[in-house]
Amino acid sequence: MRPRNALTLQAFIDARAAWQAQLAVHQQQLALENARMLGARDSLALEDLTAQGLIFSTDCSALMLMEHRGTEEIYTVWLTSVADVVNKGRQALLLRARTIIRIMEPFFFVPGVLKTFQNCRAMAWRRATCNMRTSAPPHMGLSSRTIVVTEAGHMQLVDLRFARKDNDGRCFTLCGDPEYLAPEMVESRSHTAAVDLWALGVLIYCLLSGTTPFAAPGDDELDVYRKLCARSLSWPPHFSPSARSLIDSLLQLQPSSRLGSGPGSFAMLKQHPWFAPVDWDALMQLRLPPPPGMLQRIDDFEGVAYARFEPPPYDGDLSWLEDF
Repeated sequence: MRPRNALTLQAFIDARAAWQAQLAVHQQQLALENARMLGARDSLALEDLTAQGLIFSTDCSALMLMEHRGTEEIYTVWLTSVADVVNKGRQALLLRARTIIRIMEPFFFVPGVLKTFQNCRAMAWRRATCNMRTSAPPHMGLSSRTIVVTEAGHMQLVDLRFARKDNDGRCFTLCGDPEYLAPEMVESRSHTAAVDLWALGVLIYCLLSGTTPFAAPGDDELDVYRKLCARSLSWPPHFSPSARSLIDSLLQLQPSSRLGSGPGSFAMLKQHPWFAPVDWDALMQLRLPPPPGMLQRIDDFEGVAYARFEPPPYDGDLSWLEDF
């Protein structure tokens, strides 16, 4: 009989081999799609595009549906205000996110960048998002606002402002949506990718109930922080036992106790009973059909047409943008 740790290692090796095979298929298909989307538009400039609708926005950026004036093609473009970034001192944060996107391998669920361009008002990334309508390194920004849905009904993770390359496995940065922060982040303790597991638990709770577990109307950030550090949450009556079990196993105060934490243990997360109906192979191959009614809702969505994102011109030093 082989020792248990040998079996665990072999399972990890098999899982990694399967992942690499799936990734190779993704890379091949994305390369073809990217070549098709780029076509003769390699010289595309920001001035060639007009805003058609806003998908979501942050304090400095916005994800927009934009139309090419000449061809009437619709692109998904991430716009960031140069003036706002400089005024808030976020140049390093922006360039770090850009570096992370550059080094990430192509993957269906994290859209890459087809082209970057800028002027004195904004920096723009044209994303390979398969015409999104509205998620490697620790993400540290997971929330319902950083996930979008493609026309085919597949999820994609965007907004990598807070992501970082996982060098030593720990960091100390307080960043992300307050309602999704893990206790160790709020308490200024070192933290690992386990903070993403906590955020996943909050996200699942939110998707099932429409609200996050540690925020109530009228709460400020300190109220939210007190509740999440005390793990003070209630369970809506319609939550199934398996849903409660999954969320409870993710919202553990001790990071190492969260389901999916630790090397190779992500497979245990996927094996939780709540995920029993999920065909993971079909999901990875984009063969999993979306829920009933989703495609019609996606087809009807055209962005928030009345919303605008119009960065002011910036006439200061732009040398830091040379490598953008």
